Amino acid sequence: METTDYLAVFWGIYMIVWSVLLLFKPDLKYKIIDFAKNGEQLKKLAWVIVVLGGIHIFYHNIWVGTSHQIMITLFGWIMLVKGLFILLAKYPAWIAEEVLDGGYFIPLLLLLILLGIYLLDNVYHFIAMF
Repeated sequence: METTDYLAVFWGIYMIVWSVLLLFKPDLKYKIIDFAKNGEQLKKLAWVIVVLGGIHIFYHNIWVGTSHQIMITLFGWIMLVKGLFILLAKYPAWIAEEVLDGGYFIPLLLLLILLGIYLLDNVYHFIAMF
């Protein structure tokens, strides 16, 4: 397996697990909002996200290739930008509340589950088996 495949498996499992958890444990999103209200812990997490996003981009920055290779590269850039945004945003808790309590939250989770399945299928080809 190459780096793209490892990252596709990681991101696919990550998306599916977190989406399913947030779908079936609705109280979890309120714990996330509470965490976002604690500015000091959130800033530490934001620095971790920035560093991991930078490492992700350093090892996987492919803009020409298959769709899932480009998607994996975009995840690294999104992680980096998200970390910087959390560091620079004035009201990250308000933004978290808007996203988690918005009417588009459930469709977003379903989309993330499908995206996770797509990434895993690109590595393991389990949908083509049926």
